[in-house]
Amino acid sequence: MTRMRKKIIAKHIILAVSSTLFACSAFASITVYPMSVKMNPQGSGQIKTISSSKQTEYIKATIKKIDNPGTKQEKEIDVAQGDSKNLVITPEKFALAAGTTRITRLVNMQTPVMEQVYRVYFSPISSLDNEQAPDTTSVNNKVGVNISWGALVFVPPLKPEINFTFDAQQRRINNTGTIHIELSRIGLCPDQNNDAGCKWTPITKKIYPQQSFTLPSSIPTGSHGVIKVEYRNWVDKSSAEKEFIVS
Repeated sequence: MTRMRKKIIAKHIILAVSSTLFACSAFASITVYPMSVKMNPQGSGQIKTISSSKQTEYIKATIKKIDNPGTKQEKEIDVAQGDSKNLVITPEKFALAAGTTRITRLVNMQTPVMEQVYRVYFSPISSLDNEQAPDTTSVNNKVGVNISWGALVFVPPLKPEINFTFDAQQRRINNTGTIHIELSRIGLCPDQNNDAGCKWTPITKKIYPQQSFTLPSSIPTGSHGVIKVEYRNWVDKSSAEKEFIVS
């Protein structure tokens, strides 16, 4: 590749990035909070959309069900608004006046047997009657890019249960419960029911139901002693730990 061709490509990249920033600037003044919603046991929750814009924005919410969350096989599936078996959001479309906050409410229509994960997207539309994205092109802006906010939503099952096993040889934690586990730290200890002499390693990791997680090599497990797994229950917001004897 010649030096001149490299310069031309670099110039095109700069122009594309500049156009993207210009196009995104309007909807970038919208904030969605929280970005991770944990529904209560009754199957309800809410998300706030906050405007720091100087103009009214029109927004549409779209729901996607997530299969195999947190894995390479993760896949998003479209969910029709009003589906009697899935998550519903109200309102689905709304106008957000300059400098205001709008609350959208989430309701799960059918309690699942196992935790279900969704992603709710908030995207700009031209108006409440026109769901097309607003036109961001102009004479000096040939690349139009519209951004969306995507919030994760966790729906608890009918019987939330945390249960998991540890395979010492494979260094693997297997989630056999009905909700995901939020790991906080792993300890290698000399004795059971005793924290004296434990070597703790902090870790932040979610293990979803029917999934496994192999501990990284940076976390020691040893050939004997006790492995302690400290975790958090996101449904009742409690923390606990579970011990496994390594032999």
